[in-house]
Amino acid sequence: NLVAIKRYDLLIEAFGKVVSKYPNVSLRILGEGGERKKLEEVIIEKKLEEYVKLMGAKTRIEVLSELRESDVFVLSSDYETNNVACLEALAVGLPVISTKSGGPEDYISESNGVLVDKGDANELSGAMLRMIRDYKNYSANSIREYTYNHYSYPAIARQIVHIYSNAIK
Repeated sequence: NLVAIKRYDLLIEAFGKVVSKYPNVSLRILGEGGERKKLEEVIIEKKLEEYVKLMGAKTRIEVLSELRESDVFVLSSDYETNNVACLEALAVGLPVISTKSGGPEDYISESNGVLVDKGDANELSGAMLRMIRDYKNYSANSIREYTYNHYSYPAIARQIVHIYSNAIK
């Protein structure tokens, strides 16, 4: 959803700094919501109309297609619990750049992405620039495997069985 807590305004600002160094990049933001008009204004103000596209609401299949066509997933939220979108990105093998917003710290590591402080456009743009530079160091297969081993239905079921088994003992 395009809501203030997701800080898409910060993401767009940070992305503008990336475009100035890498004019062949693009940013697609999925979702709909009350912040759309404000974000459109930020895109125009920063002269990023050619680079940033607000894609609107998408079905699950369309989201999957967008993820598969992407190189990196970026989460700029001020607050998250367990961000499903990050896990979906990891599940298709994308490295993730995320703010330390309360959930992603549990599953984002150096092997699958970069964590940054929330609310810091400079740090976020720095992470994006670093990702472009170090992109070849991320293995889509390893990211997918990690996500499956820790967050798939069978992995969660094993964890639940383990917890209940220990509780019964």
